[in-house]
Amino acid sequence: MRRKIQISSLVMIALFSLWLIERPANSIIKKDKEMQWLVKNSHEILSLESEVYKDLEFLKPLLKDKKYVFLGESSHGISEYNQIKVRMVKYLHKELRFDVIAFESPVLDASLSYSEKEMMGYSGKDLNQEAVYNFWHAGEVTPLFDYIIDNKSKNPLILTGFDIQLKSDVLERFLTKISKTDTELAEEFAELEMNYKAIRMEMMKGTAPSDEDIKYFELGYQKAMGYIHKNEDKIFEEYKEYPELKKLLILGMQNRIDLIKSRATTRQHDFIIRDELMAKNIEELAKEVYPGKKIIFWAHNGHIRDNNSEVLQNVEGGTKFYPWTIPTMYENLPNQMKEESYNIGLYAYEGSFIDTSGQIATYNNGEKYKEISLEYKLNQAGSDYSFIDISRQKENQYNKWIFEPIESVYQGLFLEKFIPKKTYNGLTFIKEVNPPLIYND
Repeated sequence: MRRKIQISSLVMIALFSLWLIERPANSIIKKDKEMQWLVKNSHEILSLESEVYKDLEFLKPLLKDKKYVFLGESSHGISEYNQIKVRMVKYLHKELRFDVIAFESPVLDASLSYSEKEMMGYSGKDLNQEAVYNFWHAGEVTPLFDYIIDNKSKNPLILTGFDIQLKSDVLERFLTKISKTDTELAEEFAELEMNYKAIRMEMMKGTAPSDEDIKYFELGYQKAMGYIHKNEDKIFEEYKEYPELKKLLILGMQNRIDLIKSRATTRQHDFIIRDELMAKNIEELAKEVYPGKKIIFWAHNGHIRDNNSEVLQNVEGGTKFYPWTIPTMYENLPNQMKEESYNIGLYAYEGSFIDTSGQIATYNNGEKYKEISLEYKLNQAGSDYSFIDISRQKENQYNKWIFEPIESVYQGLFLEKFIPKKTYNGLTFIKEVNPPLIYND
């Protein structure tokens, strides 16, 4: 009897030992299978700048029925992000007949700069600096603006914006120009814009506009819009090649009214108001300004991803994650428009970049990634630059990370968690990044 017990014990010990041996072996096999799945389902991008686009042909079947493409970036201030986005924009324009590029920059600055600078013979660098925010005033982005200028007469790639923030005095200059024969009116429009800049600064400090403010600006911009309607033949005589300009001017001025009203009637965070109004602008661009045209939207991941209100963030370190709760611009779009869209998140693995304070920082603070992180997974594909489609994936044991919450890096420094399948249609990956060549003049 005792002998039987001893033999049973030895058998159990042996089985347990085999289990201990098999467990890491099975884990290694699973990792290998996951890596094989990633390699099989990822598309290697061979260059960030080449004018030969054979390596981007995988986009054709994904975008053949799409009217709108949203190109994101996990952080501004990255050279390689600028390069790959410029290349993708050129490909979409040349090969897939996308007609418009809309930046995360003010509607009026991008649109008026495009129409004015084209006629004055300015360079791509000048147009870049006038039209978009300064973190894209970079040597890697200027080739796109050169391309826009070069194609103006033969195959236009129209430049516009969709943001509602204030960048420059471009509207003041335009209103002064069109009303120059009426000195009193020109001074009134200039004062209106000067006062708007002042109240915008106060709103950014948390001060809500008064009822008197709302009335003043609403009447002021309605007067400017009425003047444009009344004198449109004369005003737009020199803008015949840009027939959408009138609608864009009206949209930009209406943005000013809407922003003041929103800030006066709600205590919501500026991010919420901004993304709601940007979504309205995108709808307007798609339906009223450029109906029938295919549009590319260039922005931060934080604006072009879906289900942002479900994303968890960790900006203070530690182990706790908190809900963002803020719907993005893309999340605010109507479902029908999202069905006609394809949004692409852009992520990096390591390197350096220019952070939001303007300083050079180390991506992910130079820390090692967890195996259950988006960057770790994308790096497993083994390419310096790669793309993976998420929209058509079906869940299996090797791609569960696409369908479950996973950690990732936001703004190059902070952690967050989201479900890739619910957030993006596709992901572009850059292994190593560097700061862009920012213009100082």
